[in-house]
Amino acid sequence: MDAGADRSAPSLRVLVVDDSRLYREGLVHLLADGLGVDSSVVAASSLSGSLLQLAMHEPDVVIVNLASYQSDEILAAVAGRRPQAHVVVVGVDDTDQGQVIGCAEAGVSGYVTRDYSLADLIDVVRDVGAGGSHIPPRVSSALLRRVQEVALRRATPACLDNLTEREIQILRLIGAGFSNQGIADELTIELHTVKNHVHSLLTKLGVRRRGEAAALLSHWEGSPARSASPSRWSTAPAGLGRD
Repeated sequence: MDAGADRSAPSLRVLVVDDSRLYREGLVHLLADGLGVDSSVVAASSLSGSLLQLAMHEPDVVIVNLASYQSDEILAAVAGRRPQAHVVVVGVDDTDQGQVIGCAEAGVSGYVTRDYSLADLIDVVRDVGAGGSHIPPRVSSALLRRVQEVALRRATPACLDNLTEREIQILRLIGAGFSNQGIADELTIELHTVKNHVHSLLTKLGVRRRGEAAALLSHWEGSPARSASPSRWSTAPAGLGRD
C-alpha cells in the first residue's frame, strides 16, 4: 500500500503514545501523511502527557507502543478518561498470552505485531477508527484459549458437584477412553444402566458430547480449586458406588 494520503478517507483524530522521541515523531509524520489532510495526529511521551492530550485532542484512535514506560497505566487511562476512543497497540508479542490478555482486558481494538509495516498500521487505524477491530490469527487464538479457560473455570465446580458417585466413576472412565460397553464391563453393570448415567451426567454438565464432559473433569482435577473439593472426588475403586 502507498503511504500517501487517501483523500477519500474519513477524518480521524489520532494520538500516538511512545516514549521514544525518534519513533514518536516519525510515526506522527508518516501517519499524518498517510491518513489524509483532514486527519490530525498528535503525540505524547508519558502518562501525564497522554492524559493532557486525551482531554485537549479528544482522539478517535489512540496508538500505544507497549514498549513504552507505564504502557499498562496508559491503556487504563484511555479506558477511564476517553472510553469512546479506539485503542491500537503496537509491538505486540503474539506469543505472550499474558500481554495479549492484558490488552484485551484494557479494551484494545487493534493489535499490531512486530512484523507489520507502516501501510499495515495505517489500514488498522482506519479500520479501528471506523468502529471495527483488527486481531491477527495468533492473537485471536490466545484470546479464544482464554475464553475457554474462563468458561471451564466458571462451570466446572458447581456442575461437577451435582454428579452422583457413580456418575463421577463413569465420567472418569469416559476420560480414560472407555466405551459404554467397556464401562459396563468394568463396573459390572448393565449397558442400559451406563447409557442412562451418561445421559444424566451430560445433562447435568450442560454438554452434548462425552469428550466435552471429560474435558471439564480434566480441567477441574488439574486446578488448584480441587484441593478444597469433597473427598468423594478421590478416585473410587471400580465397581463401587450407587447405580
